[in-house]
Amino acid sequence: VVGYALGENGGGGSSVTTTAEDDFGILDEILDVLREDFISPEAVDPEILKLGAINGILQALGDPHTVYIDPESYALGIDVISGTFEGIGAQVEQDPISGEIVIVTPFRDSPAEKAGIRPGDTILTVDGESTEGWSVAQAVRLIRGPEGTEVVLGIEHPDGTTKDVRITRNTITIPTVFTREIEDAAGNEVTEFAYIELQQFTDQAVRDLRDELRRVVDDGYQGVILDLRRNPGGSLEATVAVANLFIDEGIILTQVGRDGEETVSRAEAGG
Repeated sequence: VVGYALGENGGGGSSVTTTAEDDFGILDEILDVLREDFISPEAVDPEILKLGAINGILQALGDPHTVYIDPESYALGIDVISGTFEGIGAQVEQDPISGEIVIVTPFRDSPAEKAGIRPGDTILTVDGESTEGWSVAQAVRLIRGPEGTEVVLGIEHPDGTTKDVRITRNTITIPTVFTREIEDAAGNEVTEFAYIELQQFTDQAVRDLRDELRRVVDDGYQGVILDLRRNPGGSLEATVAVANLFIDEGIILTQVGRDGEETVSRAEAGG
């Protein structure tokens, strides 16, 4: 299929031309041509092509933070933020450029982490089925499953090595705050500072972190090491609330809209 005709159409194939005045109706024309003439008709899946077109439009904006989330993926994300689910215990996303399904982070002590899944891993297959062309919702739907059942993921690590990983699903409670004792370079226990790992920014995380900070004060620690390295993000409101736990006054965040209007979030004493 030729995207643009150069001169006369010299054969029996189809072509599509466009002008600056054409609107997005050209996409329907292209889809019609593909249905009629594409050499592999089984590859012409309107839903997959629609998703590809949407992602292509957004990629053309050059802003990696502007993405399309289909309704099913949105519902799955809300499910994760809200509580528990049955699965392997990892957060995944779709690479906006390659379309690959990528591990953002495995939850601590989850079946995924115990099986060796790492941040940045690409999921190539699920139970032997290629993930090429999948949406996040498709991947999550097949990776999740009842507690005690198994799923086999074909994984490519960031270093290029590949392996099949067999994981037994479990009931996953979304972790928010993790603490542990820490040691200095000489192996001595550090008693002046408390170590807290915040695994995501949610309303529950704010509550759990506030409780943990009260314990830190009660136990007489001099300070806190707050580890955000495995934190993939979350709610903006929760992020501001977390910052407010450490800041008594001043501006935490300034949002600037497309019209230049600013929305300022300020710290509140005792927050």
